[in-house]
Amino acid sequence: MDNRLQAYREVLCQSPLFSNIPGEEVLALLQDKGSLNPLKRGQLVRGYGGKLGIILKGSLQVTGGSGTPLNRLETGSLFGVSTVFTPLKNHVTDISAGEDSICLLLDEGELEEMFGADQRVSHNYLSFLTGRIRFLNWKIDLFTASTAEQKLLCWLRHQCCTGPDGEKSVSLPPMATLAQQLGMGRASLYRAAGSLEEAGVIKRTSRKQWIIHFPTLSEGKGEMPE
Repeated sequence: MDNRLQAYREVLCQSPLFSNIPGEEVLALLQDKGSLNPLKRGQLVRGYGGKLGIILKGSLQVTGGSGTPLNRLETGSLFGVSTVFTPLKNHVTDISAGEDSICLLLDEGELEEMFGADQRVSHNYLSFLTGRIRFLNWKIDLFTASTAEQKLLCWLRHQCCTGPDGEKSVSLPPMATLAQQLGMGRASLYRAAGSLEEAGVIKRTSRKQWIIHFPTLSEGKGEMPE
């Protein structure tokens, strides 16, 4: 058992890398692996090029080269993925502690060893990467969408789930939250939802769920049906 990480067993099990793996097995996989990095609020994370990071305590702030805030990573999140298993080890964003934090850094050799020891770890890693690709595709679609309706369609396409009966539906966050995610005001969001409902694309079954019909939509960017 890795005594360094015993206190963070629950957090490790909740991280995407070790999802659905029992805590004792996670600690065994991490035995003598990784380096613990304590950070003071505002301190930059250094030396994570070519390493995968897991936030064990606190939160990290991701900023662009110009200092623009891009994302906030909470406890259990992964970072550094874009510099792992690639010859390009330089990172294009800066990561600093949003509060006093602790992260675990794993190098490529340690990751490969865990992938070979337990296929669940490699499966979890691939699932995480797939999720990131979907998220980035949505961001590109959202950035190139020219109308509120197209932005909402992009979000629906990437968020909807298909039930056992083949029916597509989406669970809604609060409308204020969704409007902020889509970069529009609530009034514009309500108008866009009304337009899609009139076009037969969505059916509002409740305040928290919509039924989605995409038969007349292309697989590319969201387009209003004729």
